[in-house]
Amino acid sequence: MFDIGEFDRKCVLKTFTTSKNSWNHDVKTETDFATVWAKRVDKRPSEEFEASQIQSITRTEWTIRYISGVKRTMYLTHDGETFEIVGIRVLGRREFLTLVTEFRETN
Repeated sequence: MFDIGEFDRKCVLKTFTTSKNSWNHDVKTETDFATVWAKRVDKRPSEEFEASQIQSITRTEWTIRYISGVKRTMYLTHDGETFEIVGIRVLGRREFLTLVTEFRETN
């Protein structure tokens, strides 16, 4: 299905965990969920006007080996950039996952 040599991008899947501090306030902590090798495919960039600013949005698809527990509330980091996960597709019989992500850059 895939040539394993295409999985040449080292990425980290990250999530937030919430706990309570001594004053019973919620505290969000960023944690690494998994470090994975991925195949990257960039899609056509677009622009949106949001909150009086123009945002450049790049949609990227990352294919990784299947890992259970991956959710849309997570995000992916690669080379110092953070990509928001907006969709997840399971390929084959739980062999691979395609993560559809967006990278937003405010101009």
